[in-house]
Amino acid sequence: MMNPKTASAYDDDPHEQAPAAAGERVTLREVLRRRVFEEFGRHGGSELAGRVGNARRSRTDRPRDAWHAFESALEAFHRRQFVVLVGDRQVEDLDDEVVLSPDEDITFLKLVPLAGG
Repeated sequence: MMNPKTASAYDDDPHEQAPAAAGERVTLREVLRRRVFEEFGRHGGSELAGRVGNARRSRTDRPRDAWHAFESALEAFHRRQFVVLVGDRQVEDLDDEVVLSPDEDITFLKLVPLAGG
């Protein structure tokens, strides 16, 4: 089984592999769920505070579990606090399907407002 590469502005290694079957078709929602659950499993939520979800959230206000972290990430996506790029295209809807491929990066890009507006 081959794994697609995933990239995130938050990762130490932006090309760390996420488990998935090459050629698997999944919705963006499922890609996001897998990523959040993987990060939550790795860090138990301690590293997720401030990564996904409400940017105003304090580092002490950590998600209680992976499902809460996932709900927070969905809310952040709807608020356009981050975008997801698959290869060279932006996926704009959580129900859009993407084909997982070891040759195509999935990038989670956090959006930050510019100073002054």
